[in-house]
Amino acid sequence: MVRHLVHPGRGSQVDREGRAVDLVSPSLSISNNSTEGNLDNEGEINKLTGGHKRMAFVITHEIKCLAKKHGIEKLGFFTLTFSDHVTKMIDAQKRFNSLNTHVLKGRYSNAIGVVERQESMRLHFHLVVVLARDIRTGFDFAALERRDYSSASSALREEWCFWREACARFGFGRHELLPVKSSAEGIAYYVGGYVAKNVEQRIREDKGARMVRFIGYHPATRHAYSTFAWNNSNGWLWRHKLAAWCKAQNIETLDRLKEIYGRRWAYLFQEEIMATRVDEVHPDLVTAERSSNLTLVGHVKAQLVEEEKERRAPGARVYQLKERVYEQAARVVEFQKQQLVSARK
Repeated sequence: MVRHLVHPGRGSQVDREGRAVDLVSPSLSISNNSTEGNLDNEGEINKLTGGHKRMAFVITHEIKCLAKKHGIEKLGFFTLTFSDHVTKMIDAQKRFNSLNTHVLKGRYSNAIGVVERQESMRLHFHLVVVLARDIRTGFDFAALERRDYSSASSALREEWCFWREACARFGFGRHELLPVKSSAEGIAYYVGGYVAKNVEQRIREDKGARMVRFIGYHPATRHAYSTFAWNNSNGWLWRHKLAAWCKAQNIETLDRLKEIYGRRWAYLFQEEIMATRVDEVHPDLVTAERSSNLTLVGHVKAQLVEEEKERRAPGARVYQLKERVYEQAARVVEFQKQQLVSARK
């Protein structure tokens, strides 16, 4: 299906087919050092991007849906640690894929897993799995703190017995499968938060590695995907600047945009898109000022780059001019802000 660049207002989102929908209201409390709408910077592997935040939200939403469908008493929080000191992502992924193919997919109807790199550089996995039986009713979490497991049900004990043998067979060591202690929302946000933790600890070889797995799902059973736009002013600004940028280039669909510039079009043209002027009525004053500042900064940067091209020898590589560009752009933006303040007075 062709996805047209029809941009919804602030009360909507965009689904996988580009349609305006209102499924949920994304609101995620995860620490972030990037501006909403920014895409991956290949030189900053520990930077939490908009894509990471969207995936964390998707995990959170899907776990809530699992609890609603199956009941929180059938959800288990499963931690898998390797028997040896595995630090290479490719080795960890191979072992987990083998376990997933031969055991997890057949044992649980659904599971959502996240890989995490610890401070020691060791890798392990956290999963929320859907069991066929209740493992939560009657479980004494207070006794668990004293290492008293007597309250565990027969269903949970059977799981423990099974995984002692299965983990050893696939190269996993310490493992822990327990009922959900908190609420469905609590475990959802807890697991979703591992996305941020993994980004904070990852090394260069981890970039591009698969971080999240949705096991036992197919497209019709998923409730959320990370290809949506945030329902806030920054998301509004990105969508409208993208529409204006595409209109100037006579590009009418996202499919055509990918066809011309490839899948990484947003990364390649992010600054150019955000520098595009938007003449529509903005949702609030803050968004309007930010839109104007981004446009102005973009033009200043473009002008400086052109000056640098003229200064250098023909054919010479134009290096990044971040410090000079941002210093001059900041001065221009500050001057514009002072003009706005004067105009309001």
